[in-house]
Amino acid sequence: MRVLVTGATGFVGLNVVEALLMRGDEVVAFDSAPLPPGAEAALASHGGKFDIVQGDVTNESSVTQAVSGCDTLIHAAAITAGLEREQRDAHLIVDVNVKGTINALNAAREAGVGRIVHFSSSGVYGESSFEHDVLHENVAMPLPDSLYTITKYAGERVALRHRTLYDLDLVCLRPGYVFGPWERNTGVRDTLSPVLQVAVAAARGEEVVLPRPCLRDWVYSRDIADSAMALLDASDPKSVVYNSGGPELWSLEAWCALTAAKMPEFSYRIGDDATIDLNNPRDRGILDMSRLQAEAVFVPQYGLEKSFEDYMAWISGQPDFAQTPL
Repeated sequence: MRVLVTGATGFVGLNVVEALLMRGDEVVAFDSAPLPPGAEAALASHGGKFDIVQGDVTNESSVTQAVSGCDTLIHAAAITAGLEREQRDAHLIVDVNVKGTINALNAAREAGVGRIVHFSSSGVYGESSFEHDVLHENVAMPLPDSLYTITKYAGERVALRHRTLYDLDLVCLRPGYVFGPWERNTGVRDTLSPVLQVAVAAARGEEVVLPRPCLRDWVYSRDIADSAMALLDASDPKSVVYNSGGPELWSLEAWCALTAAKMPEFSYRIGDDATIDLNNPRDRGILDMSRLQAEAVFVPQYGLEKSFEDYMAWISGQPDFAQTPL
């Protein structure tokens, strides 16, 4: 199967490309940015054929050229905007997250691709995520409250409208709090995960100060990629929107404890002089995973300890990890 992945050199996109190659698919990796250092060799090690195509989702003709000959589409291109970018680049955020989605869908439709997996975000729940202990796709009303989450929800609704208008075989995935391999400041990812911040601080020999324990249903990037594979392969999905969270609740404090056990020189504490940005002043409800489990037969595999061991192994192969800009 030949798959076009937009946003392919980004954090989640690279995990998706790896997952596709590992199972033998042919990949067209489409992005405006080049691969990060070490990524091309890592992708080549998985076997399979991949083509890197540089282009911008805001340019429909470039997406049209890239999707030619592809069987399926995974649309993961996005700007994960923080407050400063919202104030500075509102037009660009809308162009990429909404117009880029329209361009990708139009190109895919004209090329006659089959299944389309559109990456939305659990951030679309917005304020609703603090009003429910468990966030079910049909219960928690999306109330996005930032330009990023507003445009991600708009992109999701545009995708679903295209599904209806053109009878597209399309599903939407709402990833939770993602962390893991290939996360970095890509230039369009402003809200770096607290786990990455802790890992970089540990690599630099810096003390970590958390504002609170931060209990969440963290989801490892490899699980997110595998959940996209499950939706790509699902024979007859009954729904159109799916949550994708982690297999268990654990705290960032617990992650720090594992780090300290592995690196005795590492120190951490909870205090008012926090060095880690949790990207949210509150901890939200957890994502209900029953729909994805029932309809795509997917169960996330990376809990606290397994994700920690895998991430540490990946970091050990990144010689410049301590220099990761935050």
